Amino acid sequence: SNRSPIRSPSPTPDRMRRWIEKVRATETHTHHSYPNLAAAGARMKEANPFLSDEVAEHLTLHGTNWNSDGSIIWKFDNYARVFPPYGANLGEAAEVLRKVTCPCLLFWGRQSFAKDPETDPLAREIANHRIVKVDHAGHWLHHDQLDIFLGETRKFLIE
Repeated sequence: SNRSPIRSPSPTPDRMRRWIEKVRATETHTHHSYPNLAAAGARMKEANPFLSDEVAEHLTLHGTNWNSDGSIIWKFDNYARVFPPYGANLGEAAEVLRKVTCPCLLFWGRQSFAKDPETDPLAREIANHRIVKVDHAGHWLHHDQLDIFLGETRKFLIE
């Protein structure tokens, strides 16, 4: 028999086929458009209510493209949404983080979808770290609470 005696624990060909199908579907994905910057900005504020009007306007202006009909779409690479059919091994990620020896400042917005670094086993692998938890902030903490972010960062860099 020409078959290899080594067996994969998961059906690799099936996983690869699903990935190829996702990539192909991405090629034809059309972005939702907005009639104007104000509508796109309102959508951004809906998605992240902690943004000030000024920050939302700035992000919308620089994060959109105009369509030929005058409508607005977000700048985004569809291919960034498709993860490869193989992933990072958490054990290997932990091994890399254990090698970090410099002081690290970790921010976490209390309304973020990300894990709290205080209870995240991967964050604990960074030996020399300090955590700053910020209220009224999500995943884009630097946009949501810029003054706190800059103040804590400056303090950390001076130490």
